[in-house]
Amino acid sequence: MKGLKLNGWTAQPPPEPDKAEAIRNIAIKEVYSKYYLAGQTSTLQEIAEKVKTRIQYLIKQGNWPLTYGMPSKRTIDRRVNEACEPTWFEDGVPRLAAKSAGFYVPNPVRFLEAKNR
Repeated sequence: MKGLKLNGWTAQPPPEPDKAEAIRNIAIKEVYSKYYLAGQTSTLQEIAEKVKTRIQYLIKQGNWPLTYGMPSKRTIDRRVNEACEPTWFEDGVPRLAAKSAGFYVPNPVRFLEAKNR
């Protein structure tokens, strides 16, 4: 059985692949940064705030395509969750791991693989 959809409802279109990847990469860097500097997990709220701050900086520097605009918190949340899925990465290894609901850390598997090389 499919979910109920009221008249007038339309699915949100997927973002441009380049835009989604850019947001995902910024979110990943923010999680790694906090983990390396403080040894702490990052919450979705913290990640969203840092991603928006970083994008504002990139816009001022002229390094963020204006057509991308500022993503919503939900959009950033989706990109963070994608960073925990192997399908988004060529090597099949997610960049982030959810430590618990809403808390993210760098994926420890990536470090184990690096040590075994």
